[in-house]
Amino acid sequence: MLRTENFPRNFAIYGNPTAGTGNMRTLLQKVSSAFGKQGILYTVFDNELPPSLSTFTDLLVIGGDGTLNHVANHFGEIIIPISLISAGTGNDFAFSLHGARLGIDEQIRIAIEGKVRWLDAGMCNNRIFLNGVGLGFDGKVVKNMRRGSWLSGHLAYYTKVFLLLFSYKERYLTINTDNAAFNGYFFMITIANGSSYGGGFRIAPDANLADAMLDVILIRETSLWDRLFNLHKVRTGRHENVPFISSVRTRGIRIESPAPLDMHLDGEYGKGREFNIMVAPCKYRFRS
Repeated sequence: MLRTENFPRNFAIYGNPTAGTGNMRTLLQKVSSAFGKQGILYTVFDNELPPSLSTFTDLLVIGGDGTLNHVANHFGEIIIPISLISAGTGNDFAFSLHGARLGIDEQIRIAIEGKVRWLDAGMCNNRIFLNGVGLGFDGKVVKNMRRGSWLSGHLAYYTKVFLLLFSYKERYLTINTDNAAFNGYFFMITIANGSSYGGGFRIAPDANLADAMLDVILIRETSLWDRLFNLHKVRTGRHENVPFISSVRTRGIRIESPAPLDMHLDGEYGKGREFNIMVAPCKYRFRS
């Protein structure tokens, strides 16, 4: 039998040149130096991804949630192990993957020698997501972020969130999960595979990347005062007793809106009236 471990590892590296933080050239130099010491082969794709990964043993993605989403939807099926170096503005999937916000050197070490484990993904209207889907307020924030800001990074995001709290109107939605059906006016719905969103908001603190379930967080219609007073609880994941916030765990969910609704998929903006969302268990192998 051919023993593949006798052959050198060969990485496909995709580094998003527009990732929100970090210097891509510096990151690639660090990766190149570490891989060179280990005798690891690699090819860098910084603008276009290859049509196939058939000649590679590993995939390394450098970027944030949006970059990883782009890669997953480009290939669909990825059978080789995936490693991630966080270099975006949010990096929420990386936080859920590693359990902490790690430095670059530690993330490179994990790419080289980290253990491989199967993790879930999700499907929303036939598109793959890794971290989660946000509908309503969260989608509107992402839409507003596309307009740009004189601020940058997390400060720009938090500013957009705070300003929109004063003006956003709840939307009437119809929701069906595996074992429940309900409707009403909702401020925001998060369908979570990972635990945090927006660069550290712990919206779904109990979410697990490998449990074959999605955590759905529902924030119903409420007053401006309640929005402002409880924002910090949502940010820190301590909102389990907030009366207008509830959660369900499900393998699939269907959400319908009478009018087009703002949404995001791993931080990538979209809009729609119907959202068919389901978990994709053990979809990819990640090093962590």
